[in-house]
Parts: sequence; C-alpha cells; structure tokens
Amino acid sequence: MQKYCIADLILNMSFCGSTMIERSHKYQLDRPSVESQIQIESKRGEALQTEGCVIRKSGEQYTIEAEGKRITFFFKDKLLSRQKIAENNGRTVEIRYAPALDSYKGLTFDELESSDTCSAFSNALLEYEGVCFHASAIVFENTALLFSAPSGTGKSTHTRLWQQCFGKDAVQIINDDRPAIRRIDGRFRAYGTPWSGSSPLNINTSAPLGAIVFLKQGTKNTIRKLSNREALKWLLYQAQYPKQNREKVEKLMDLLEDMLMKIAFYELTCNVSDEAVHTVYQQLRKDKIL
Repeated sequence: MQKYCIADLILNMSFCGSTMIERSHKYQLDRPSVESQIQIESKRGEALQTEGCVIRKSGEQYTIEAEGKRITFFFKDKLLSRQKIAENNGRTVEIRYAPALDSYKGLTFDELESSDTCSAFSNALLEYEGVCFHASAIVFENTALLFSAPSGTGKSTHTRLWQQCFGKDAVQIINDDRPAIRRIDGRFRAYGTPWSGSSPLNINTSAPLGAIVFLKQGTKNTIRKLSNREALKWLLYQAQYPKQNREKVEKLMDLLEDMLMKIAFYELTCNVSDEAVHTVYQQLRKDKIL
C-alpha cells in the first residue's frame, strides 16, 4: 500500500484501476514510517464469508455487523459483485471486488472504484471534522470558492469562466467534483482531492473557505444570500455522507451548523457568460469575502 497526504491527513491506500492510481500520484507521501490515520484498500478477490446481525437491507445490498466490523454486500444479477468491510468508525475500509467485475449499473470498473473509495474517504473524514462535497472548487485571491449544483447544471463550465475572466495563473481549479472541507482550529479550509469525477482536474493544495455558491440556470444573472434554512437544505443534498449511520449524521450536523455561522452561502441564477462571473465577484467584494 502507498502513503498519501490528503486534506492534511495521512492515508494508506491501494487501488486496482488505473484512474485512481494516476490521479493519486500527486498526493503521494514519501515517508513510509509516518503513521496513517485512514486506510482504504481496494482489491479484487473472494468475498469475506461471515455471519452477523443484519442492520440494513435495501434492494440489491445488505449490511451486517460482525466482530466489530460493518460489512456491506452488493449484488449484480443476484451474484455478489463487491463487498465493503469497515471498522474503526470507518477509518479502515477494505473493498473487495469480484474478480470478473468490469462494470456496475452503468459505471466502468474505474468509475466504480473511484466512487467507492471517495465514499470511504468522506465517511472516514467525518472523524476528522471534514466531509467531501459535490462541487467545483477554485482558489482565487488565496480564498477557496465552491460552486455547487446538481449534475449537468454547469458548475464546471462556471469555474472555467473564472479562469477565462481572470486567467489560469490567478484562478486554480483545485477539484472539479469532490473537494474536501475540514474544520481545523475552528476555521474551515477547502482541499483538493484525487476524486474529481469524470474530470482529471484536481490539485494537491488548500485555502481558507470563503463562500459556497449554489447555481441555477437562468437567462439573467442574479445573486442572493441564502438563509440558514435554505443553505442547510443544499448542504445536505450535496454533502457525501452515510445517511443511515446516525453517529456519522450527528458529526455532519455539528459540522454544518458551525459552517452556517462562519461561511457565506449564495444562490446564483446565471447563464453562460462573463457577466455571471462578475455578478459573483462584485457580491463577494461587497461582502468583503474577496
């Protein structure tokens, strides 16, 4: 297994597919003796056969508790396709894939592995006051800005417009799909991670989190500040966390409640234009975030 540093945490990880091996390279840590805080192992092999108390069953998967572990079984065409074995509050995760598995519900193997390991990382991250968020994240003027929206709305297009307006030297896209957010010493930072969806855009860097902007498509460009209730609804929709795990949900709610007090949230109705960028920029300057 290889050591990595992601979101200021030390991880031991291994992958089967080429996508995650390539994207994780820039996060590698050449200090083999340092102790890891999270371990995620992805491998092809036979499933772990065990019995335990069924705690959740839904469709083609079920989860049991056995010997201090949570083990989730996933089926494809009534055959076991993969298995997740989590312990230590999710800080140690092993994912076993059936040797012949090459796709799952429309995902290639590499896409599935990326999704599975990102989920494992985000779940473990909650133990360190952090979470992965569905957004395209940039750093501009030493401030991280996240642009979030349902898939297909245009968040990636919007962040590229920032580079078009201000230049690639001034605007870094640190992650185009799943940046991490952590609370450290009471302040929030956004981090690049190797989990960037279908895009290869991610950078091993971080910056103080200034604002999260939720996008809506429209013909005119308007921006408004969201109430805490409105922002929380969006945050719960776009954060990646295990909704069935009460302890993890409580950790997330503590994190989000603090975030609502310290971070600015906006809704941007926009079209694809430089004006959309300047609408956000002018509001953030007015609110002294930039």
